[in-house]
Amino acid sequence: MLAATAPFPALATRTLIIVLGMHRSGTSVATRMMEAMGASLGNTLWPAGPDNPKGFFEDSDIIRLNMELMEAAGVDWQALPSPHLDRLSRDQLGAFEQRALALLQAKCANGTFALKDPRIGRLLPFWQRVFDRFGASMRYVVPFRHPLSVADSLASRNKIPRGKSHMLWLAHVVPALRFTEAQPRVLLDYDRLMEAPGAELRKLAQTFALPVDPAKAQIFEQDFLEQGLRHSAYGIDDLEQDDAAPAPMKTLFSAMVAAARTPTPVRRAALTEALDIAERFLLSSEALLTYGWDLELDIRKLHVALDIEHKQSVAFEQAVLNAANREAQLHAELEQANARSAAVAETHAREIAARDAAMQRSQATIREYETRLTTCGSELASREDQIAQLNSQVTARDAEISSFVNSTSWRVTAPLRFARRCFRR
Repeated sequence: MLAATAPFPALATRTLIIVLGMHRSGTSVATRMMEAMGASLGNTLWPAGPDNPKGFFEDSDIIRLNMELMEAAGVDWQALPSPHLDRLSRDQLGAFEQRALALLQAKCANGTFALKDPRIGRLLPFWQRVFDRFGASMRYVVPFRHPLSVADSLASRNKIPRGKSHMLWLAHVVPALRFTEAQPRVLLDYDRLMEAPGAELRKLAQTFALPVDPAKAQIFEQDFLEQGLRHSAYGIDDLEQDDAAPAPMKTLFSAMVAAARTPTPVRRAALTEALDIAERFLLSSEALLTYGWDLELDIRKLHVALDIEHKQSVAFEQAVLNAANREAQLHAELEQANARSAAVAETHAREIAARDAAMQRSQATIREYETRLTTCGSELASREDQIAQLNSQVTARDAEISSFVNSTSWRVTAPLRFARRCFRR
């Protein structure tokens, strides 16, 4: 760990501890360690995730501001060229600075506040203007980790190739070192921290002149730190044999390891020389890195377009599948309807046949009745003729009787007929 020969000056009423460094380099562990020295981490922390189950210990409000600022500068954390803040107007920068200052005033009104977001290292020219306006006592911690371990972690989490990971390592570490050269600063080797957390904690607290809370220190050492957090352990020789690693990065990493272990003037000078080399390397590569970043943005747009096309294709295939399923369903329903229709038709046919048979029987009965009626009519006519004849006979007889009764002989014999009836009694 790199420290001055004597502790830094006493802390002021308000103190900011800024944790800088590359992603996946132990910045979360280092920030968590600050809590054992009485630093507040804020109450709006970014939630833990599968890639960092213990937590990131990053303030959500600060992260959002940094994301928006980088986006306005045309980059994000994966960009290799430096953020071009000159793309922003004075009013835009002023608004961002005012917003950042308000956040610091709310989160560090009194006492010590530990601020961590790897993006800050790449935005230090902006943030140092904010820090100057804030007026707090400043302390910087720069955790660093073996570039191969970082590359393994980024390959697993973000599918970033090793060559790009190495350049990202430089893009984050170089400005973090350059813009804090004249500031109270400590380098923290992640591998040494994992091997001896208690010793590193005490050395850092002594350097920063901060008290250590024994209970919190114990929690940090025993409960928080786990060897499972370190998925790989490489040596300097491993980096030397990596053809994807730029030579300036190899030199800078070796100098950082030496300076963090024993911060002698010679090693600090070697670190400065290695930093100069790495910075010149990045500056000489800036045009190429910018071109590569523009290509990456174009590729991202293509991926977005392809993703949209893929989703539309999947949606279309699903629609076709749904249509096929619906068609099959309709066919099944049609077959069922046809079967029901055939059953109904068969039933109706049977009913019609039965009705036809009944109708035929009815018609036969009607014809029989009609025949009988005709016969009865004939008989009735014959009877009527007979009755007419009888009536004629009766009329003739009545006429004969009337003629006889009215005759003279009938009237002369009337007394005799009366006497006969009397004798009969």
